[in-house]
Amino acid sequence: MKSTSSLTLSLSSPTIPTNISHKMSDTGPGSAATADDSKDPSGFLSEIIGAPITVKLNSGVEYRGELQSVDGYMNIALEQTEEYVGGQLRHKYGDVFIRGNNVLYISQD
Repeated sequence: MKSTSSLTLSLSSPTIPTNISHKMSDTGPGSAATADDSKDPSGFLSEIIGAPITVKLNSGVEYRGELQSVDGYMNIALEQTEEYVGGQLRHKYGDVFIRGNNVLYISQD
């Protein structure tokens, strides 16, 4: 999948870019952010294994559960998962596997 911008993160790519950084805060005039100021997305995701997360799909459906694993394609495995449609709880599942190209965002709860 080709990206239309160098800052676009393609969730279906086999690798997660490590050169994305953003400015966390200003410490004064002329200060600049460095790569150490932000986390690599894969580093963030590996740090929250076992934590409760919310995964929102492109369709608007949300899944909330405990993150068990994630790979370079952003495929996600969750346990103790709840499905929310329009903000309303629809189903409770045990284990869920979400294909990465369907993911809009991942948020730690």
